[in-house]
Amino acid sequence: MSRAYLTTDDGPTKQTPKLMDYLTEHGITPIFFFTGTQIELNHDEAIDAIKRGAIVGNHSYSHPNFDKISLEEGIVEITKTEVILNKLYKEAGVEREYKLFRFPYGAQGGENKQKLQE
Repeated sequence: MSRAYLTTDDGPTKQTPKLMDYLTEHGITPIFFFTGTQIELNHDEAIDAIKRGAIVGNHSYSHPNFDKISLEEGIVEITKTEVILNKLYKEAGVEREYKLFRFPYGAQGGENKQKLQE
């Protein structure tokens, strides 16, 4: 039996609850990759998604191209959003089982790729 995973990036948005309605009605568990800035703008939508079973991963804080920023900037982008996600899951009352990260634009850090993977 094959298995597919539906993932979406760059949220949450004001449309996230409607997307969750559709997905849950069809028995689909989404994996969202949220940015820290969007979580701050759409906090309630992020909480709602987690409470309704979405898996939420880290998509950086401000969505930079990791091939064009320093290692230090990349670490800040990831770490800042990790703090936000940990608080979000705690507030939602849901255990955070997965710590996922997706690079914006598919840019994996250029010369810093190996260090960012560590």
